[in-house]
Amino acid sequence: KGQPREKQEQAARAIRVFIEVLAGFPEPDAARDGLDEQERQQGSSLPVAKPELTETVAERAPAAYVPSGVSWEAEYGKLRDALAVGQYALTTRRSYTSWVRRFQGFLRSSAPDKIYSGDAARFLTFLAREERVGASTQNQAFNALLFFFKNVLGQEFKPEGVQRAKVTKYVPQTLTAAEIEELTGYLPHPYQLLARLMYGSGLRLAEALSLRVHSFDFDLKVLTIHRGKGQKDRTAPLPNVLLPELEDHLYSVRETYETDLASGFQGAFMPVRGSAKKWDQLATQWQWQFFFPAARLTRVGEGEQSGWRRYHLHANRFSEALRKAASKLGTHKKVSAHTLRHSFASHLVMANFDIKTVQEMMGHSDVRTTMIYLQTVPARTRKDRVSPLDLPPGDLK
Repeated sequence: KGQPREKQEQAARAIRVFIEVLAGFPEPDAARDGLDEQERQQGSSLPVAKPELTETVAERAPAAYVPSGVSWEAEYGKLRDALAVGQYALTTRRSYTSWVRRFQGFLRSSAPDKIYSGDAARFLTFLAREERVGASTQNQAFNALLFFFKNVLGQEFKPEGVQRAKVTKYVPQTLTAAEIEELTGYLPHPYQLLARLMYGSGLRLAEALSLRVHSFDFDLKVLTIHRGKGQKDRTAPLPNVLLPELEDHLYSVRETYETDLASGFQGAFMPVRGSAKKWDQLATQWQWQFFFPAARLTRVGEGEQSGWRRYHLHANRFSEALRKAASKLGTHKKVSAHTLRHSFASHLVMANFDIKTVQEMMGHSDVRTTMIYLQTVPARTRKDRVSPLDLPPGDLK
């Protein structure tokens, strides 16, 4: 799909390495169904065919090597069903499935009915000690295994000896209004409009990309974010200065939509939650089209059931464009898509907006999350002791 040459070569190298590593594992008939309790405690591993693929190498990166063993397909089916019933977000489904696969690799595809919480404890310890993952990554793995044990294996999850890592609180990196104006000036269309809207309305990147036509109310100048983080809806102001550009962009999206309809496309990609039958009926309606659609259609299905749908802009493409723009800006600050959202909150706090108002606009559940932006603005409090009778009248207004 038009990937640059360097990425094609990177993928080719990865496949070659995978084939070399795969050759070091036993054939399917040589794999054991699992480890018994004594072997498990001793840390025994499956035999390997190549002497150069030692146990030490496999122990250091077990998540990448899953030799032939007991199939976990039934468990993955239960996992998909449990995530669907719980109506988890697509990103959460992918994340949890990825962590279960890494856990499977760590256990060398041991039989699922022989797995217990101690295995999870060893895996989490491995992530902390050997992989040295961050606190948020470790907690994400913990939550994924908790869900897997409870909803798939039907076991109580008690990984003894493992402490939940505490996520470090950090002060957000922000840009000045002048820096944001210059930064977005280096971005091509439609990334420039996307970035300015993210800053102007305090959007996360995923929220901005997922905006649909019905999210915009140009009469009331209100933007509605549906199913944001935590599956919560909220509203944000539409910047007045962006209204003409947003309306022009909507007109071009409409033209693309009319062309797609004439070619018989199946509509936009719809949310994973809810009735598939209902979404199929709405997919071709104008109000459900993405406000920032992808440049190309995506083929879905096979054979006679195949068709074309249109997704939104890819997050990685926007991030690449933003990195190039930041390089042209020449700033020493770390710039990412979330920097725009941080700057939105910081500038409102600097303008003396009520912290509760900023909290609602940001969609934070707890005001303490919003209060971190108090550290990004210059302190305006005085620490000298003085009587209010001695203060100038203007200071009391």
